Amino acid sequence: MRQHARRSLALVLMSAALALGPAAMAGADSGPLADPTNNDALLNLLMENGVEYDTAQSPDEALGDAGPDSTLVINDDEVGLSAAEVSELATAQWGRVIVLTTDADLLAAFAPGVTLAGSSDDPERSTTTGLQASCDQADAAVAGTILAPDYSTFYAINEPKATATASASPSASPSAQSTASTASAYVSDVTGCYDVASAAGEHEPTMVSLHDDHTGGDVIVLGTTSFAENRYLTDDGDAALALRLFGAHSDLVWLAASFTEDPNLGGCGGSACDGGSQSGGAGSGNQTLLPTAPPQAGGAGALQVNSLLPHWIWWAVLQLVVAAAALAYWRARRMGRLVGEALPVRVRAAETVEGHANLYRRAAAHGRAAGLLRAATARRVAPLLGLPAGPAGRSPQMLVAPLAARLGHSPEEVHAVLAGDVPQTEAELVRLTDQLDRLEQEVRSR
Repeated sequence: MRQHARRSLALVLMSAALALGPAAMAGADSGPLADPTNNDALLNLLMENGVEYDTAQSPDEALGDAGPDSTLVINDDEVGLSAAEVSELATAQWGRVIVLTTDADLLAAFAPGVTLAGSSDDPERSTTTGLQASCDQADAAVAGTILAPDYSTFYAINEPKATATASASPSASPSAQSTASTASAYVSDVTGCYDVASAAGEHEPTMVSLHDDHTGGDVIVLGTTSFAENRYLTDDGDAALALRLFGAHSDLVWLAASFTEDPNLGGCGGSACDGGSQSGGAGSGNQTLLPTAPPQAGGAGALQVNSLLPHWIWWAVLQLVVAAAALAYWRARRMGRLVGEALPVRVRAAETVEGHANLYRRAAAHGRAAGLLRAATARRVAPLLGLPAGPAGRSPQMLVAPLAARLGHSPEEVHAVLAGDVPQTEAELVRLTDQLDRLEQEVRSR
């Protein structure tokens, strides 16, 4: 009865695990590719459209990819830059620079006249809302309304006269003044897009676009990048805006301090053949389109097999394993436990010995046979010499001296018989058997 109760309990527990498993699995993270807050989908779309995706961990690496056909993405929260490094990046020729930052020095260098105005709402209480472009900037005008959380960083645009001189305000930090003086001498077409309401009730842009008349490129300052995340990419104009901003040129260069491998990116055409996302979008709390894999030798960017399998496949395999184990347990218990049973016939000892001998002969186990013969002789001789019972009394060390004294043989001769060389042939084994037999007969006769 107790065995039946334990078996029933085990089956109930396994059934509960199979029933509750899919529900628990549904709430689990299905991997980076399905993570709603990363940007793998956008990066794959960019690379499928011929955009080369390159990564840089230092300003020098980024400057190596500078050119009119390159887009630089820079976030000072991810890379600590000195004033000299900021100046070098700001004066280099780029087709486009996308700035994700709340740092005044970086804004002064790349977007003179654009300053941080604040952040809207609380990220923990933010809601999803549609943001109108409200500007004539080409990319925003094509994308139109985007769906994004209402929490974002917004900026203030100073008078055109102030931005045209690219001078730092007297209240700016010394490093901001130094970087502003080396930034682009003139900017034009300063446009703010996607306004959000500030705490004071004013509407300020979360995206600012301007043209650098010195380098010939444009600069985009973003206060939110949530529109580029997987969860929003299919809504409204989010995909259009993300593809146009980050895919404006044939080479996308991302400057960050470090990268983490993400195997879910395929079709890589640049030095970064894997990528993903990390948090840190302009202080907005949203995950930005940061690369998460360092450049790899050979440029292998093929999708791994694991990323092609649905996330539930491993749980299905586990269910099959548990089901197989339950089936084996069920069928094995029905066969009953092993019991001892007397043999139906008696086998003579001589036949058993002969059978063992034939097995040893076929296997050429001369050493094994010799060991058994010597042990049997020692076991029978030890009591005749008055030695203690047990393995200690039957050891060659205990037997050699008493046997030599009783039989009048040298200890070397007795030791050679009891613990000498292992016979290598059948003839040597037969000779050893005769010697052991004579030794035992002599002990019994004296």
